[in-house]
Order: sequence, then structure tokens, then C-alpha cells
Amino acid sequence: MVDTISAIDQSGGFLAGKEPAIIRYPSEMTLVVWVNKESPSKIFRPYLVITYKELKTSLIDDDPKVTSKFSVNFGYYDTNR
Repeated sequence: MVDTISAIDQSGGFLAGKEPAIIRYPSEMTLVVWVNKESPSKIFRPYLVITYKELKTSLIDDDPKVTSKFSVNFGYYDTNR
């Protein structure tokens, strides 16, 4: 899951086959899930928080490796507060 299109700085550059200056990738992803404290069988809509980092394409070698972290934040939400 990488973004190589938004870093092309020429209008129409992607269609013309231009290379991006940077590649953006998710360095951290957290799935947030809240459960209704009064009724635990009901959950609120989960959402994903993504933090991106960038790599300059000029610094990438033939076998690039990056690290991404994934976590789940699960908790109870008190609707009576």
C-alpha cells in the first residue's frame, strides 16, 4: 500500500510515465473500535488511523524495506456520561 502518484510534480505526469520524487507509505495503522458499555453486543463504527512516512526515490536501492506497525485500540464507551 504505497502512494506513488501524488508525488509526481508535473500536471499529467502519471499518464506520461513520469517518476515520483517520493513514495508515501503507511508507517502506522491503528484500528479503533469502541463498544457500547451499556450494551456490549453493539459497537460504534470502527475507523482506521493512518500515519504516513515518505522515502525519496533517489535514495531507494534495488531491494527497499520499510516497517509498518499495525495495532487495534479497543475500548468501552459510556453513553451515559
